[in-house]
Amino acid sequence: MQKMLTPRLAIGLGIFIAAFILQWSAMSYLTGISKNQFKAESKKYKTQIAQDLSNQLSRAMTAEDDLAALSVLKESRTTHPQLQKCAVFEKTGKIILHSNPNMLSQATKPYKGPRPVSPEVSRTKQDGRLYTIVLVPMVHDDELYFRAFFDETGLVQNSNAFSVRFYILIIAASLLIALFALLRLRRYDLTDPRRRAEIQPTSQSAKSGSARHTAELLLSEMRHAVLAIDRNNKIIAANSLALELLNCRVEELTGMHVMQSPLPRPMMNFYQTAIKQPGHPQEERLVLGGKGPALPVKIVFTPASENWEIALISLA
Repeated sequence: MQKMLTPRLAIGLGIFIAAFILQWSAMSYLTGISKNQFKAESKKYKTQIAQDLSNQLSRAMTAEDDLAALSVLKESRTTHPQLQKCAVFEKTGKIILHSNPNMLSQATKPYKGPRPVSPEVSRTKQDGRLYTIVLVPMVHDDELYFRAFFDETGLVQNSNAFSVRFYILIIAASLLIALFALLRLRRYDLTDPRRRAEIQPTSQSAKSGSARHTAELLLSEMRHAVLAIDRNNKIIAANSLALELLNCRVEELTGMHVMQSPLPRPMMNFYQTAIKQPGHPQEERLVLGGKGPALPVKIVFTPASENWEIALISLA
């Protein structure tokens, strides 16, 4: 069954999720603080506007200056774009003044409960729009109230648009972090067989170098042409007699796989047969052509140790 989630993809997905959660938590915390501060400042600002308009209307109504009161209502929406409508009304709900002249003497929502001593702020939805309502008691008359409606719909839409951009930015940043982390960790990636082969412990290299050096010393003392081969079927050493007999240079043999080396074909065939029983010496008479003239030789395969770390092939 094919794996649906590879180790590398799982690592990348984990980094992406971790980066997203960390960024989202930090940004949400900072954004929450900012929103709370904005709400507090906005509430204070709207309350101050309503209080100022209420005071101006109270002075005009105390002076019985209807023109001044109407002028305050007319200019209020121009001066404060968020202010959609405002009115002065009795506790019963009868409108005394309104920013829309057609609403005079009409009824609005009456105020129930004890007279407030300070502005009251609330929110409501009307005709699909969100409003902040500020209710202020009129100072010149205990029976009159001032109510201002501030349209919050645009602010909510802007906030939603900001939230969408906020999440898109976090996702993009998380993807970049995951990609960067994968690229940085690629050199340490143990899920790739090729990388595992590249980062084998140095002790293995040291061990191989030590075995090659030992084999070279051993072969140099022998009177026959001899090659040393490790358990990975690579030629690790050859004495001068073997190089002369096979008409090869040392760099052509050492480090190469037996089946990819320039050894004569009969010698390769013998080796393939011999390694099927690596624990027992084997010999055979062959005629080797190679690069030089055909020579009859006796070839001997000898394992140099019980676990066959090194095997010797002698030519005599």
